[in-house]
Amino acid sequence: SVLTLTISGPDPAVVPRHGVVALAATATVSECGAAGNVDFLWDVLAAEGALGPEIPPLLSRIASTSFQTSMLRFSAAHLVSGVVYTIRCRACLDDGLRACSTAQIRLHLLDEPMRGSIMGGDRIVATDDVLRLNACPPAIIDPDDPSASLLYSWTCLLYTSPSPRD
Repeated sequence: SVLTLTISGPDPAVVPRHGVVALAATATVSECGAAGNVDFLWDVLAAEGALGPEIPPLLSRIASTSFQTSMLRFSAAHLVSGVVYTIRCRACLDDGLRACSTAQIRLHLLDEPMRGSIMGGDRIVATDDVLRLNACPPAIIDPDDPSASLLYSWTCLLYTSPSPRD
């Protein structure tokens, strides 16, 4: 028996931090192969980038608990920004001969731009008025690193209204 394994989706897969990673593997047995159950085993093969070679233990535990299922699902919140993960699936045909095949896919978080605003929106104040601006979270946030320390720089400009046309 010849077993062919594929993981659906683009490689690399790109997921938003608040999304769900959903990988599906498909095992195909050659026409001359014997019928039998297919056992699947998912694991994290590599994590390249900001982490170095270390794979987060939680991510490894999620993958290892997906035994005997062709689907791997977990929250993208477990991923680290700037890291490319290589996820591997191994499938074996339980036909007495134990024909096996592997497939892998890379995935990483979507690099999302910072989002910012001033709480309360735009405003016009007189020169003698006290003005208090607030751009603290949740008004400004880095979706790739919600706990990031932010450095603020403020600038004030004098607004001059355009002269009316005759």
